[in-house]
Amino acid sequence: MSQIPLLNIAEIVEDPSPQRFLSAVISPLQGEYLYGYDPAIHPGLQVGSIVMLPLGKRRVPGFIISKDSAREAKSLAEMGARSVKIKSIASEPPPIAAFS
Repeated sequence: MSQIPLLNIAEIVEDPSPQRFLSAVISPLQGEYLYGYDPAIHPGLQVGSIVMLPLGKRRVPGFIISKDSAREAKSLAEMGARSVKIKSIASEPPPIAAFS
């Protein structure tokens, strides 16, 4: 019996433009997901925002739990060591503030 890989690296597309990173959770999936973003395009991104994130061939809502912190730096280093490329969030629609 062969094992099915959980991550197909060939399906992940790198976007060289983002300079910053955020961690998000996607319901009902477990774990955190790392995404890049361009602060010039997304000046209003905050922890607690709900954004549309690329996941496979579709876009799903995700909840930002951290951005520009040591958490993202650690995840980025781990993914770089495994040659995994980071996806970026789209330039639209704007984030929805989950908390005021």
